[in-house]
Amino acid sequence: NAKVVGVIQGPTVTRYEIHPAPGVKISKITNLSNDIALSFAVASVRIEAPIPGKKAVGIEVPNRKRINVYLKEILQSSEFQNGKYKLPIALGIDIGGKPIIADLAELPHLLIAGATGSGKSVCIN
Repeated sequence: NAKVVGVIQGPTVTRYEIHPAPGVKISKITNLSNDIALSFAVASVRIEAPIPGKKAVGIEVPNRKRINVYLKEILQSSEFQNGKYKLPIALGIDIGGKPIIADLAELPHLLIAGATGSGKSVCIN
């Protein structure tokens, strides 16, 4: 037994935050991942137990339709504009809609991968 205490829809997944009933072991929930995926009619789900900083278990279910994340939205965000970065790089947004920004000056071993002709060199230049 568990109670859904929150639902957060991100661009690619929706996270259901649940509080298990007292005495329910986390391992029982994680062992049900295939059954949960079947009930949502998806290939797989991701279980985050516990959600960092919360007293809840997260079940991430892929959205049927992905929402595009545009670079312009991240570049215009206050987090990007007001951040204290030497070389800021916009990576995307997290499940809660918060921009994910890294400092390229602190990533000396960054890997840029992709298929032939996909624009890796253009990105670096």
